[in-house]
Amino acid sequence: MLRIAFRSDWKEYLSEKLMELGGCYDDGKNLVDNTILYFNAVRRKLPSKKRTVNESSELQIPVEYIAAYEKIKHIIRNGKDLNPYLSRGTKSLAGNDLLLNEWGIHHLHLGNALNDDGYIERTDNLLYGMFTDDTAYMLQVLNHGAWTNTDLIQIIHDNWPNVLSKCKTVSGPEHLTSENRKTLRKKHLNVTITVTDGTTYLPPAGGMTSAGNCIFDTFNADRTLARIDDLQGIVLGNSVNFHNAMQLTEADEATIKLIIEDDGYWLLEPNRNIRFNFPINW
Repeated sequence: MLRIAFRSDWKEYLSEKLMELGGCYDDGKNLVDNTILYFNAVRRKLPSKKRTVNESSELQIPVEYIAAYEKIKHIIRNGKDLNPYLSRGTKSLAGNDLLLNEWGIHHLHLGNALNDDGYIERTDNLLYGMFTDDTAYMLQVLNHGAWTNTDLIQIIHDNWPNVLSKCKTVSGPEHLTSENRKTLRKKHLNVTITVTDGTTYLPPAGGMTSAGNCIFDTFNADRTLARIDDLQGIVLGNSVNFHNAMQLTEADEATIKLIIEDDGYWLLEPNRNIRFNFPINW
């Protein structure tokens, strides 16, 4: 008989990762909500990796921020830690960045001194940018609170329309002020953005759920748990093969654990220290 509890194995991994991110598994929430919490926390921070820096033609750096901006570019190009420049809200796993959830845009502070809490000194004006695995798109320096300023989407459209190509929609233009958008965003309502040439886009980051979570985080959580359940079903369906591989009868008890690592997944019988080369299509 095989003993399997892959959701428990995922919870164990999740607890470790949430601790690494500065928080902990919330026992007051279910596994789905904690998984969403994890994906949200990961997305709000920026992994240290080398990226190409692309600057918009509209980008203007006030003279007092030039030194900080040049340092930020150096950090990005060399794959160093950019997180001290992010919002202090990233310290809280439960925080939600609605600008990031809806439009996929980060904001960075342009201070020079590192505070005791590990964050760069705060500035009234912020550098707004969009980050992919290999590219940093520097949009513009705007005031703190330009969260619903559609100039940010206009800049991406004008400079790198391919970045938004998957978000195009045929919906007609809307007439919403920045304050209208701010109100709707606080209510977690998703609306399109129409730029000056009439092109209309869905929210580039997928938008928000009614709870304010990024739709992609919710989707990734559901997909991850569905795959874990599918994998458990496959293993149980092949219990005879697993027993044979361990030279056991089906009456013998064995435990199969799902071992999750940052670079892959594998299966282990911990009591006998047997690792299985079981193909996992994650």
